[in-house]
Amino acid sequence: MGKNDFDIDFDFNEEYGFDPKAFLGTEEYDKDTDLDAFTDEELGLTNQKAKKAAQVDWTGRTLLAVLATGKLPPGSVTPEDFDDPVLKSLCKDLLSGESPASLMEQQPDEQGRSAIGDILSVNTDMDDDGLMHMARDCLKKMRRTRLENELETLQKSMASLPQEEQVRSMQRALELTRLISEQK
Repeated sequence: MGKNDFDIDFDFNEEYGFDPKAFLGTEEYDKDTDLDAFTDEELGLTNQKAKKAAQVDWTGRTLLAVLATGKLPPGSVTPEDFDDPVLKSLCKDLLSGESPASLMEQQPDEQGRSAIGDILSVNTDMDDDGLMHMARDCLKKMRRTRLENELETLQKSMASLPQEEQVRSMQRALELTRLISEQK
């Protein structure tokens, strides 16, 4: 260690004054409790802002940024490519000729302004081939994610379905699995 560096050790043991009952906020503390069995949410260790940031559809926003360049061929991106209603609406507006800057002024809420800000922050300074490649990658990922989400929903609901619907659901699950494997 250098002369300006320092190291601090924290000892979370009862013998050093750490009171797990006070820390956990309960008198029902059990020394044998396995804290790994709890999620971060249950332990109060998550940040809501970070959680929201993780839910941002960067693939969709990147695709809209490429669309906003005006360099994609007509019909290569449609509003139906987006599941998020905000991104779907922005796609419609961009396809009708609106600029991202004018859309920023028109957004009624923070969610829309945030999406436009993200779209404007995506680097699209590349040649037409690079932009097309970027758009293809985004569309491929979005379509694959949509298929995976449908398969997951189907798998979760299958056990509670009547027998005849389970057969149809199994056939759809096999079809989705095939489509997902083709996306690789």
